[in-house]
Amino acid sequence: MSERVSYNQEFLDFIKGLTPISPEVIFWNKPEGIVSIHADESKTIGFKIVAPKESLVFEGECLAFARYSEFLSVMKMIESPTVTKNDNKLIISNGSGKITYILSDPRALNKTPARLEPGVPDVVVSMNKQNFVELFKLGAALKAKYNTISFSNGELKFDLNTNAVSSSYSKVIFPESVVDKTPDFSFPVNMEFFLKAPQIDEYKIYLCKEGKISILSKVGNVDFLMITNKVVKLDGGQK
Repeated sequence: MSERVSYNQEFLDFIKGLTPISPEVIFWNKPEGIVSIHADESKTIGFKIVAPKESLVFEGECLAFARYSEFLSVMKMIESPTVTKNDNKLIISNGSGKITYILSDPRALNKTPARLEPGVPDVVVSMNKQNFVELFKLGAALKAKYNTISFSNGELKFDLNTNAVSSSYSKVIFPESVVDKTPDFSFPVNMEFFLKAPQIDEYKIYLCKEGKISILSKVGNVDFLMITNKVVKLDGGQK
């Protein structure tokens, strides 16, 4: 039996921006909304989104895509499409033609983290899209491998490094908030984390002195979290 799938195109497009982290995407139909949690292949970078139910309305537990970008490209080949779900297939049509897309078995995809939480930050800093993109595009142009984040005397400094010790470019940012008596700290983070972040209007960055970094944002009405940890992998294993 075919069941109508309704969707918000902006929401689907936003998820495509997360495929550099994980080409696989599973949308879970949860009581709190549409939820997707994924990690990259190394299990050191992960994201979580929670969207209102009306962002993607479908019957069943989940919709799973082994190659989400491919699905979205196929879907956009049909102008103003209607989408219906029939067992493990999505039927994309507009009256003059249709495409049948086979959904993936979620059990056959990579195991995803059970949960992602930002933790309690020691330092919080906010950056707008322009500042964030300019900073890390510069890092890419310099072929920087690391972003060493240092906190000292109430200042936060980002050092874009070509290796783990030599600095190529430094930028001082004044934190939005600091937990009282936070000690000085410094740790390197692979630039890959920042380069894989989607372009959003506002980045609120949570920093824990142990090396855990989270990016939180509200993208329209979607709650977005991206996280990395230099010490412990997202699946609980050690680096």
